[in-house]
Amino acid sequence: MHNNVHIKKISNRKILSLLLALLTASAFLMTTCDNSTDTNGSSSDSAEYDLSFEAGYDDQPFYLSRSDMLVTDGSGYYQFYGDTLYYYDSASGQYVVVCSKPDCKHITNVDEGESDCNAFFPNTTFYNDKGYAYYDESIYLLGKSSGDDAKSVSLYKISKDGSEREEVCKLFSTSDINTVGCFTVHRGYAFWTLFPEGSTQIYSMKLDDTDSITTVYENEGYAPYVLGLTGSGDYMYFEYEDSTDETYEEFTSTMYRVKLGTGEVEELLEIDNGDVVVGSKIYYLSGGQYLYSYDMEDKTTTELYELTNSEALLLSDNEYLYLSNWDNVADSDEYVVNVLTFDGELVDSLEISDCDFLIGGDSNNLFIDTTSRQLSVFDKSQIGTGEHQWSAVHTFS
Repeated sequence: MHNNVHIKKISNRKILSLLLALLTASAFLMTTCDNSTDTNGSSSDSAEYDLSFEAGYDDQPFYLSRSDMLVTDGSGYYQFYGDTLYYYDSASGQYVVVCSKPDCKHITNVDEGESDCNAFFPNTTFYNDKGYAYYDESIYLLGKSSGDDAKSVSLYKISKDGSEREEVCKLFSTSDINTVGCFTVHRGYAFWTLFPEGSTQIYSMKLDDTDSITTVYENEGYAPYVLGLTGSGDYMYFEYEDSTDETYEEFTSTMYRVKLGTGEVEELLEIDNGDVVVGSKIYYLSGGQYLYSYDMEDKTTTELYELTNSEALLLSDNEYLYLSNWDNVADSDEYVVNVLTFDGELVDSLEISDCDFLIGGDSNNLFIDTTSRQLSVFDKSQIGTGEHQWSAVHTFS
């Protein structure tokens, strides 16, 4: 905003008074602008706790698993289903295969080498079940290295229309692809986890420097495991779980975070079950009884919500928390997703009786796989309005 002020025949004293007033106003505005306000109304002085989300730049941790997810480019969503890459356009509601070849029949339910469709990604070569990411107008995922080295895993870069596939670099070798945990990209860094026998490892690499592969974290134990990777602000968060002894009867879980760039690892807190990171807070479930929040700035824990309907799954976006009892109750007629504010206030309850898998979603949409093999979407602008209309966007054969 530009304010054009025309001053004519004003005395030096008046000019000095005006300048002092302008300086005072500028100082006030600068102070106000320095305290960035996040989407739930609290302010944070540090960008590391920024609640904003930029498609194509930030990690997209809005899903229950990295294999069953959709990643957004800001206008729609990419999704791997089996060997096929699809795209859902939010504006048109169209769900299409990611292939622009003229006259292509898009036959993808075949063996490797039997289809030249751009949307065909055979799972013998591409490991999208480990997770995939949308970053800087490209899709990234893991896959088998080219050539004769069958035990090597590479990073692949896929163009938006699926027409170009680049093997960026070889990342590691493994005799068993099942020892690979999950993969994601956050703010220019690729992260992946490995689980060789008796140990767990996390690696990172700058996408613009393929020689920068670094061991971020490693540990040994009786049943060591890293439960997911969550990129938020200037950090990558992860939960490390291990058995306390060789009886495998008791397990402990601890939240950590890794600073982007420096690789510094910080232990945060012990945690029971389910966690999401929103700004400066970690939300988690404990003992099947309560939802808690842990503030990383002042190191305090707050009890927010008493679980009332066997809720065991926790999701979030930049607007709400989502608690669901899906996969934890026997009767599908009781499946619900409870929508809560970040302060633990119940806003709405969404019935998902036809849910075969609760996928998750960003601040605009929530997705489920139905029992009739449909992908259904819920427009989150309906939350709190009393209208709960799910729309089936595609039926898988």
